[in-house]
This record gives sequence, C-alpha cells and structure tokens, in this order.
Amino acid sequence: MSGDKDTDFASDSAEGPIDLGMAISHYATTAAEKLRAEGMTASFLTVFIHTNPYQKDTGW
Repeated sequence: MSGDKDTDFASDSAEGPIDLGMAISHYATTAAEKLRAEGMTASFLTVFIHTNPYQKDTGW
C-alpha cells in the first residue's frame, strides 16, 4: 500500500461533526479499495477507539 493518509476525520472540520460510524465505514472502504488494487485481501478488520482521558466534557 502507498501509506498516504489523505483523510482527516476531525470533529471541527468545515462540514461540522462527522458521525463516527460513517468515518469508520469510509476508512474501511478506502483501505479495502487499496488492498484490492494491489491484489491483496484481509480476513477481518479490528477497530480501536480511544478518547482523550483529559477532556472534561466529552459531549455524550
């Protein structure tokens, strides 16, 4: 894979907050497209989510 990181899912983007599920779906789709382009496959995908432990107001 090329290793380029061309997507930024910051919540303060110009479009406003991005749904986490949509962001994960988009990232996984892009990764799958890159794998297929190189003739490779993946058996499974693991997603780790980590929040900022120092942020007092998480908004949820």
